[in-house]
Amino acid sequence: SSSTLGLYSGISIRGQGKVQLVDNLAKLCDVGFHLTEGAMPAVKDNVIDSCFYAGIFAEQEARPNIVSNTFCGGDTASPVQVPGGLGILFILSARGLVGKNRFEDYTVSPIMVFTRCHPMLKQNSFVNIQLCEERQASMEASLLEQFHMELQEDSLFYIVDSSQKEE
Repeated sequence: SSSTLGLYSGISIRGQGKVQLVDNLAKLCDVGFHLTEGAMPAVKDNVIDSCFYAGIFAEQEARPNIVSNTFCGGDTASPVQVPGGLGILFILSARGLVGKNRFEDYTVSPIMVFTRCHPMLKQNSFVNIQLCEERQASMEASLLEQFHMELQEDSLFYIVDSSQKEE
């Protein structure tokens, strides 16, 4: 289904309900999992690989529990690099738990959290994260432009690319 930005997602969860996303593969999607409108899914043991915009896009008061997943940004060693996006994006008052996930091979921030969002980040691992300042700046500018109206009061964000920043 299409997200707020007109991007297509592998799986989209809207509204409240008991949903579990377990043991799935989302590869080369615009958005792997789009969680919105207060969705509260359990997202566990999935592989989210080389998504163009974000592996998980949590918005509009979504409250997912994202545990024990593997996020791959793309093969940074390959000469034919897939332009992967963020691992997880929390925006528009989304919150939840992000714990014991593995983020590997990212050239942009694996996790980006806008200040009105309050997820709990705990015991995630970050492997081969090599931020490209140009790609990161371009992605940040694009987000601020796409969400201009919504972010007038919340235009600040945190990027998490290591265990130290997570703490």
